[in-house]
Amino acid sequence: MIIKNIAQLKSSEARRETVCKELEEYSGYTGIQYEFYVRPLIIEMQELDRQINEFKELTHLPFEQAIIDVLSKPVLVDNISELLAKLRIAAKKTQAEMAELLGWEQSNLSRFENETYSSQTISKIVEFASALKIYLQVMPSLTEEPEQPQTQLKIERINLEETTSTPIKSFLIIEKSDIDTYRVSVDSSTDV
Repeated sequence: MIIKNIAQLKSSEARRETVCKELEEYSGYTGIQYEFYVRPLIIEMQELDRQINEFKELTHLPFEQAIIDVLSKPVLVDNISELLAKLRIAAKKTQAEMAELLGWEQSNLSRFENETYSSQTISKIVEFASALKIYLQVMPSLTEEPEQPQTQLKIERINLEETTSTPIKSFLIIEKSDIDTYRVSVDSSTDV
């Protein structure tokens, strides 16, 4: 789960304060009380800290710096909505601004970024990413038994002005050439 806007950030920060107070209240607990009351709060605090820090990094760093961490890790296609939300946030766009850029309704974009929504089409994912100058390529695997995870998304950004004078919607790139040049590929061992 990720924080997608300022309202969610404020809610997460408020919850973090509540967890801190509860941890202070339970500070003397040991044994089973510690395991039952304190350990879950510590885990929740760590997750809240991760989410808050990630949102602040995505919103405060320049786009290229903000997405370095996002681009450096493979992403399961099942988590594509989270990835797209992170790219939008790093581009400093609200859902309303991104929806306007795409010509979509804001409610449709919100659903598209929802982690429980699984009906994103490849063409809509490409449209979303392309609006941020991120380009996708689907590359099925020829292996019968895929290794786990079955599907990964590797993202890289590319500076089109340096590579071609013709518009490109999607293409295959294998390696990252430098910090200013990124490309995206989807490796899938199942039909996409």
